[in-house]
Amino acid sequence: MGYSIIFETYIVKLPDGRIIHFDRSGCNNDNMGRKQNEFTGKIYNVDDFIKYAEKFKVGSKPKKKLTISI
Repeated sequence: MGYSIIFETYIVKLPDGRIIHFDRSGCNNDNMGRKQNEFTGKIYNVDDFIKYAEKFKVGSKPKKKLTISI
């Protein structure tokens, strides 16, 4: 069974309050090569981004405790 992993992330706050989330992500058990400079981006309002990020916490045990503040 596979699950989504975000390997690296960047967040850019836009002047109108929205954010762009850039991530380098994939599946835990795929063996496809990932280049260090390939990111995807999506524009969110802050509330929607927090809902998206919270889904990654369901049923997981973080390596260290992180908080999301934007």
